[in-house]
Amino acid sequence: MKKLSVTRTSHPATFRKCKNLGQLIAVIEKQGEADGLYVVKIHLNGRSMDEDEESLLDSLSINEVKKIDFEMSSMNDIIRKSIADIMAAIQDTQMRAIGFAKQFRSDQAVDDEKVKFVLIQCRSVIESLEQIFTAHSKRRFVIKHLPLWYEAEKELTNILQCILQSRKMTDVDFLADLIEYDLVQALDQWEETLEKEVLENPSFSGIFNLKSHALNSDNGVDA
Repeated sequence: MKKLSVTRTSHPATFRKCKNLGQLIAVIEKQGEADGLYVVKIHLNGRSMDEDEESLLDSLSINEVKKIDFEMSSMNDIIRKSIADIMAAIQDTQMRAIGFAKQFRSDQAVDDEKVKFVLIQCRSVIESLEQIFTAHSKRRFVIKHLPLWYEAEKELTNILQCILQSRKMTDVDFLADLIEYDLVQALDQWEETLEKEVLENPSFSGIFNLKSHALNSDNGVDA
């Protein structure tokens, strides 16, 4: 992790050639990428940038920038942290899915909001995984076990499609089984794939042991 503070005093040439915040950030990103570093967090004038500012980078005048702080990391470190976060999200989704399914059977009724919650959680996991796929396709990071990633992706996508198609069915037990068993098993497959990637990908060698970091706790899954 590298931290960089940019002000008119520290980077006068950068401020002179940039007209807006978007251009300034692009310059710093380009300089960082030359050293294998990528921006992971930005603080503008002493505070984190909000969503409105992020969507209006090109319209925010350079005159409004007093100080901008960057946190930068290598792609390997970014992906390592992303995988750890994905693993935690998978385990949380599994526990919630199991709990929801048991409730559906007990009530003999499906709570559609809870089903949507599980689907949204899975969508978030997929979006995070897609970011790693993108880094791989741009050759910023090499996925060692790519066939396993494709297999896990296909399995999870198929189960989510089944759940979507079954949401309005009157067979409560069928949908509960899909969520408690099939979905949890598909997420298990992703857990195993990610664990294997971290443990065997040379990019992570000596950096991080996933078993001690994220997998010591039992997620209660018996699938």
